[in-house]
Amino acid sequence: MGQMIIGKQIHVPVTGLFISNSPRACLVPTRAGKGIFICPDVFLTGDLSEGRLVQLLTPFPSRTIAIQVVQLPSAFRKPKVAAFIHVLYSRK
Repeated sequence: MGQMIIGKQIHVPVTGLFISNSPRACLVPTRAGKGIFICPDVFLTGDLSEGRLVQLLTPFPSRTIAIQVVQLPSAFRKPKVAAFIHVLYSRK
């Protein structure tokens, strides 16, 4: 995968006792003060606005990735899929 680096790149080895690919699962120990984690903004909106969590390392932006939604034409679309697509389009 290609990448464009603008400015200085810093590599920091990170280790931890809890590893998960689920942002919701990572929120539990993070809210309890057990560490930090990186996840998509959409999972943190409520916690940040209500002061349960604070952003760290803001001068060091994380990688961004493109998300493409492809679906077959259908008369029925599950509400959770429609809601997800709506969130993606609203964050352009």
